[in-house]
Formats: sequence, structure tokens, C-alpha cells
Amino acid sequence: MLHPHCALGVRSCSINSLIYMLGNSVVARGKSLRLKEKQASAEIVASKIDTLVSAISRDVVTGVYEPGTYLPSENGIARAYGVSRTVVRETIRRLTTIGLAETRRGLGTYVNPPAAWNLLDPLLLKTYIDSGHMPDISQELVELRTAVEIESARLAAARMTIRQKLALQQTLAHMEMTYEQDPERFAEADITFHEIIIEGAENRFLSQIVRYLKQPLIQARRLTSFTGGLTGRSEAQEWHRRLYAAIDEGDPNRASEAMRGHMEQLAELTNQALLLNSSSSARLPSGFAGLFGVKV
Repeated sequence: MLHPHCALGVRSCSINSLIYMLGNSVVARGKSLRLKEKQASAEIVASKIDTLVSAISRDVVTGVYEPGTYLPSENGIARAYGVSRTVVRETIRRLTTIGLAETRRGLGTYVNPPAAWNLLDPLLLKTYIDSGHMPDISQELVELRTAVEIESARLAAARMTIRQKLALQQTLAHMEMTYEQDPERFAEADITFHEIIIEGAENRFLSQIVRYLKQPLIQARRLTSFTGGLTGRSEAQEWHRRLYAAIDEGDPNRASEAMRGHMEQLAELTNQALLLNSSSSARLPSGFAGLFGVKV
């Protein structure tokens, strides 16, 4: 780009053009640096908000702030957690979005009862489970999974592609090699097997529900795999064989009935796990006992 005033001669024009371009480059570089600084600052604030949301959620879930009471004022929260009021205000907005609290004009931020909490929020769900509340939601997770997976199996039998069926077959083969001797790898393959069925259902809402609940469902599958022992894994594998056969043959009714039987087995194993925990927590491996808020 030439400098706009080039009537001064070729040499003068070249020098002025060079200065002009250099000036533009410096300005552009300055704008880029300021933009990066703003982005970095925004990321720091976002990280502080996430940290504070997690901290207050944990304090609500563990009873530091009980349902039916009020959180401290903005200034009080800022002092207690060492953050700015801007971070506190955005945190309060997030807490109201997930149903943990609500703002009441002239009164403050009210802590909602557990029934109002949105446990589909990944951060709140993780906080809830990490605080030892897995028994509170285990049965509800089984009920939700039953509803989702039975319908997913029915849809997958009608919609699954050849590629997905091949992936399902390969995963089943891997499970055949691991269910007797390697519970951990069997549980991992079990998770993959069910994920392929969900994918094969080709329903985005079902996929989103399962994605939100992935971590607790993984823990639940590991727990039932441990609780049922080899007998439980053998029974589960038989249901997996029936599921694959029904889906491969494109039979929605058989697929949904096979999944129903599998989910009934899962519900029984979950009940056994809860009874095992309540009667003798020391029998649970430390990784699982932590889900129940038990130290072993």
C-alpha cells in the first residue's frame, strides 16, 4: 500500500510508504497483543468462576450452607473465597442456572432444596458424587438408564449401520476374552458396547443424556462388575450376546427385550452393591468406597 501523499517524488514516496507500512504493522501488532491480553484475562476470570462454582456447590452439597438458608453476601463470599465481586456475581448466576440457589430481591441468595438441583449439570453431578452421595442417586440412575437403553436398543436394531454392527461385533469379541479374568477391561468394553448401541440409535437427545451422565455410569458399571463377580459378568455377557444377535438381525422387539433383561440384572446388582456398602464398607475396594463417602 502506498502512502497517500506521493507527489513529493519517487524516493520520498518510497520512504514515506515504508514508514506508513511499518506504522500500520506496529498498530496491528499492538491490537493483536491487546486482544491476546483480554483473552488471557477472560480465561483467568472464567477459571476463577468455575473454581468458585465448584467450591460453593461442594459446600452446599456437604451441608456447610444448608437448603432453606441464605448464602453470605457478595462481600462475604468474596472475602471467604478470596475472589473479586465480579467473580462472585457471575458465580451466583451460574448457581441459579443449575438450580442450586435463587436470588431473592432484598433478602439475598437462597439455597434451594435438593429437588430443584439440576443433576444433569456435569460440574454439579461430579461434586454431588465426589461428596459421597452416590447411594442417593444410584437407583435413579438405573431407572434412567433402563428407560434410555431399552429404547436405544430398539432403535439401533432398526437403524444401525453395517460399520456400527461390525464395531459392536468386535467389542463383543473383546468382552468374550476378558469377562472371566479381567473385570476392569471387561467393564471398559461393556461401556463401549453400550455407547455403540446409543450411537446406532441415531437420536441426538438420547446421546446427549448419556454424554452428560457418562462418568457416573462408568463408575456404576465398574461397581456392578465387581459386585456381581464372575457369575454376574457371565450373565451380563449372555445378555450382550442376545443383544448383538437381535440388533444384527434387525429385530427391534428382541433387542428391546434383551436390553430389558440386562437392565433388570443391573438393577439387582446395584441393590446388592448398596447392601454391601451399608453392611460392610470394608469389602468394597477403596476406589468404589469413595463413591459412597466411605473411607476404607
